[in-house]
Amino acid sequence: MNRAPGQVCQVRRRCLIGLAALLLLPRAQASAAQAPLSQVAALDWGLVQTLLALGLTPAATAENALYRSSVREPQLPASVLELGLRSEPNLELLQELQPELILLGSDQAVLQDRLASIAASEVFETDDQGSPCEQVARLTLAVAHRIGRSEAAQRYLAHAWASLAEARQRCLALAPAALQVISVIDERRAMVFGRNSLFDDVLQRLGQRNAWVGQTNGWGFATIGFEQLAEQPEARLVYFNATPGLEQRLADNPLWRNLPSVRRQQAIKLPEVLFYGAMPSAVSFAELLSSHLMQAEHG
Repeated sequence: MNRAPGQVCQVRRRCLIGLAALLLLPRAQASAAQAPLSQVAALDWGLVQTLLALGLTPAATAENALYRSSVREPQLPASVLELGLRSEPNLELLQELQPELILLGSDQAVLQDRLASIAASEVFETDDQGSPCEQVARLTLAVAHRIGRSEAAQRYLAHAWASLAEARQRCLALAPAALQVISVIDERRAMVFGRNSLFDDVLQRLGQRNAWVGQTNGWGFATIGFEQLAEQPEARLVYFNATPGLEQRLADNPLWRNLPSVRRQQAIKLPEVLFYGAMPSAVSFAELLSSHLMQAEHG
């Protein structure tokens, strides 16, 4: 009986890696492999994450400093050219760069016609089939196919699914808990992540329970007041806060201090993870959360 958890973990890991392989087959076999590209610009941060995960440093992206503080993983190399705003990139710089391809997210689709005179420009976005993690896995495959790195995608996704399985195994050794996952906006409000969010999917994969079951928007979050968090006194708070100076203001804020999880000194602050990011965000959140839950459990 003592060997059962390890055996279960091995079976689960093989199943997840097998699922990754199945996800790869439709696109990998759909057409001949694309010629590898080396000079690719991306305006969407989830696509930047995906390029980096596939081993291709983007030639350029936008709001680089904010990426480094808000997204973090994968780290953005200093060599990546800064293009200004994601919604209004510097077209002159792009013209000088002459990339082979410009990757756009759905929010930047309105730029496609203007960018087409500079280089081939394509919009990549997730579909609505399956779980958020499965959606970003398919996005990884689509990008990899376009830039000629399908084999790199197979390797990366196998590693990503295995990392999620390992994080789950760590969490299964802990006492179960209901978690509220939020990103603090200001001294009164937060985004709480629920159904259809990448974070909620990861929670389920880790065997944890998401305490927030209320309505969410298309990104899987709702904007709520702190008082709504207090309505679930048994829940443990897991929060992100990237706003400079806000942590001290929260410490002086009665609304925050009186949240049950904060009052019990059980709230867990995590480094920033892009909630609408790609597969690297799912892996990063799983690894961070499982590690912090283990630290909290064992002191």
